[in-house]
Amino acid sequence: MRSGRAKAAMMRNPNGEATVIDFKDPDFQTDPVFNLDKRIRVIIESPLSASNGRTMAENRLYGLECVRDCVERGEAPIAAHLLLPLVLDDTKPEEREIGMACGFSWYSVADKLVVYTDFGTSSGMQQGIDVGRSQGLRIEYRRLY
Repeated sequence: MRSGRAKAAMMRNPNGEATVIDFKDPDFQTDPVFNLDKRIRVIIESPLSASNGRTMAENRLYGLECVRDCVERGEAPIAAHLLLPLVLDDTKPEEREIGMACGFSWYSVADKLVVYTDFGTSSGMQQGIDVGRSQGLRIEYRRLY
């Protein structure tokens, strides 16, 4: 198991060529795209379950659009509800509960909670909103369409 922070990362530039980014490089520290100190940490709430007349796959794609929207706004988003069902079974109540608890753990370090409402507010989203409120998180409602 690795410990500590990474000192460099391999990424692809816009031309598709591999490039190494040195996190300690002064140019990296001031690059507006990578300037980590300027990006606001946001938690995304968007529907995932198929309870809104859309399939889970459609909601997952919508959630990814929400992530992109945050990135394009200069924010650093996390969408645990899109990631954790890849390794936990959302149809098993115990695993769903664990996944939600893992997602809620991020609320204490976030700057705000962003709720995307184009397709309504699911019960899971409402739980996230309630947790955010209880922790004093700033909550912003957005629509993509």
